[in-house]
Amino acid sequence: MNIIVALNKEFFLLKRIVINVGCLNNLRFYFIVNGPFGSLCYFMSFLPQQRNERYYLTSKVNLTTFLTLLKQTIDGVTVLHKYFLQMVGVGYKSYIPRTRHFKYLVLKVGFGSVDLGYSLGLGIKGRARKQKFLLVSTDLNHLTNNVRTIINLKYPNSYTGKGIRMREQNILLKKSKQQQRSK
Repeated sequence: MNIIVALNKEFFLLKRIVINVGCLNNLRFYFIVNGPFGSLCYFMSFLPQQRNERYYLTSKVNLTTFLTLLKQTIDGVTVLHKYFLQMVGVGYKSYIPRTRHFKYLVLKVGFGSVDLGYSLGLGIKGRARKQKFLLVSTDLNHLTNNVRTIINLKYPNSYTGKGIRMREQNILLKKSKQQQRSK
């Protein structure tokens, strides 16, 4: 079943989206979304009921899950999902070396530390410059998992604020014992 949807996105440009929905061997429900920035395919764990050669989602939970994933996928193939990350601290650096076969992010976390190499997943593109880097992908779930893994490599310290964080993330700093004694 093919559904053609015209969406009015940012900058008032009309983007054509093609959505293919179907069922594989009456076992798995899937949908494929094609857009200007690529295509994404999702396989759902629930099986819709088939009546008169049409598929129906009977559960409200399944319907809301399907609609949420469909919205995220349409946003991804039309606008792209972006995460801006920054590193705070002395000696923190990041860069993405140019290689032909795969992309990886190299992080130097702290003064005199060893370089950490993190392999970016399929479909994730990035740019890095000194202590800031940008990760872009059409798949929001895959991108979010990679961003969380990168942040967990050096989670921001609650006393000094040093570490890897999202660009606009505010961190509440705790008072150290020395600051409490001086009062």
